[in-house]
Amino acid sequence: MKEIIRIENISKYYSVDEVRSDVINGANFSANEGELVVILGVSGSGKTTLLNLIGGLDSPNSGKITVDGTELTRLDRDELTYFRRDKVGFIFQFYNLLPTLTAEENIEAGLEILPWSRDEIKTAAKEYLGIVGLSDKKNKFPSQLSGGEQQRVAIARALAKKPKLILADEPTGNLDIHTGEKIISTLKDLNKNFNTTLIIVTHNPKIGEIADRVVHIEDGKVTEKK
Repeated sequence: MKEIIRIENISKYYSVDEVRSDVINGANFSANEGELVVILGVSGSGKTTLLNLIGGLDSPNSGKITVDGTELTRLDRDELTYFRRDKVGFIFQFYNLLPTLTAEENIEAGLEILPWSRDEIKTAAKEYLGIVGLSDKKNKFPSQLSGGEQQRVAIARALAKKPKLILADEPTGNLDIHTGEKIISTLKDLNKNFNTTLIIVTHNPKIGEIADRVVHIEDGKVTEKK
């Protein structure tokens, strides 16, 4: 099985007024192609920071991060932008949909950075809106959709560019239990159907039940579940 993520002894800290705050402290982690990994941790454990490092949204102070054969710690800002464009789809807790665009237009907007034609963008948006079961909501604005429907639009937007890796930060954190379970089921199905590596960070241990593997993060350290 092909390894798609390897993190080696990374550390991340922030300094404010000469006071240093360590967030990630010598973490090691790996994931294989098509694997669904859940990273569990309480608020402040460093799980979102770890996800941002994997996705190239942030850079470590030390250590090495390799994603799909690309060593992120060697890339400059422009190269990281292309890496995120081509390799990573992001799903956030609060959906990050544009309120003045319809469901379909929100997906199209997420694809406009890609070197695709307008027809390719429109075709992909329509296709992936259908995959998440929202074809009949394509002309609805976010304010006209439920929280679960908005999250499914966000999932479609992340998947439509066919990335190697999907990173989900508390994807059910803003949803009720029943809707959250539906979203997790959707993510699980899409992970298997498309063989896309899916990393979910969450504080909810129940989400770990769907994972191929569960790891824990505590005080910036990553450990496998025993």
